[in-house]
Amino acid sequence: MQLKHSTCKDLRFSEPNGDCCIALRLIVTFLLICILGGSCAPTAVVQAPTVGDLPRSLLLSREEVLAVLDELEMVRKSIKSDGKNAQLHYQAGLLEERIERWGDALRDFQEAIHRNSNFAEAYYHAGYVAEKVDEAYEIDPETGEPGRKVGGAMQRYAVSSYRKAVQHKPDYPDAQYRLCMAYLLNKDLSRALDAYQGFKVLEPGTSRERELLSRVYDLQKAQQKD
Repeated sequence: MQLKHSTCKDLRFSEPNGDCCIALRLIVTFLLICILGGSCAPTAVVQAPTVGDLPRSLLLSREEVLAVLDELEMVRKSIKSDGKNAQLHYQAGLLEERIERWGDALRDFQEAIHRNSNFAEAYYHAGYVAEKVDEAYEIDPETGEPGRKVGGAMQRYAVSSYRKAVQHKPDYPDAQYRLCMAYLLNKDLSRALDAYQGFKVLEPGTSRERELLSRVYDLQKAQQKD
């Protein structure tokens, strides 16, 4: 149910500049007492405007979004009392990532890395959301199809993050996969091939391995034509 914003005139008091405002003060006072006493449930009302600010492409129901926001609020409260805990910052980043708040997620993952420089998963997700922050779309002049192009600064940051994730956790297939994809987007065949070889060891014969092989092969053919 949507709450309709009411003005003093809507309440139709005989003296809108006096009784109306007094009535509104009483209502506000009641709500504050109700909230502090724990007898009301204002959470949904407070969070509703935030839900409206989220991307329309978000593949979550309103209930799922509210659940994520509730969990995120709890994690933020924990961070206030234990700000040096890298895992808490990482958890906040995952929640922000889930609702596509890429910039906030990146900040949280960077803070997790600051607290634990060996945090492979935080490096991986920092790279992933960095690509999302700065990704754009353009038309391929040869095929006429839309293709993704990642901006320079964020792309370099993403690649660096994926490489550090692999460095700290060599058996991390997701990081190897995204590293290879990032090199392919940048048309860096040599590094893409190296990343593919590393991924192939971890996931031989999988659909992702075949996908990367196909993409590496296509890039190799395109560069041979040039």
